[in-house]
Amino acid sequence: MFILYSQALSIIQIRYHKLPCPGRLGVSSFKKDRGLWLDKLPDGRCRVSEFGFQSDSRIIDADQLAALLKRIIKREFPRSYKLRLEIQSED
Repeated sequence: MFILYSQALSIIQIRYHKLPCPGRLGVSSFKKDRGLWLDKLPDGRCRVSEFGFQSDSRIIDADQLAALLKRIIKREFPRSYKLRLEIQSED
């Protein structure tokens, strides 16, 4: 599924909160060369793994997610118009 860059932050937050507990949400560029993965952990925290311009992985509390996503989206997708959204659930 594709989402617009201008709506990315709100859509990502909504989709993340609707994920089942061991779930994974991926956001990448159209070419799939830059992106990030959000893993919802059972203890209520989130693992954020970004790849592309900067490769990093960190575990944060869910209330810090919005501020971190805003910075990552600006850094990883500076000229993107459409972003690819992927949802994986561990059944």
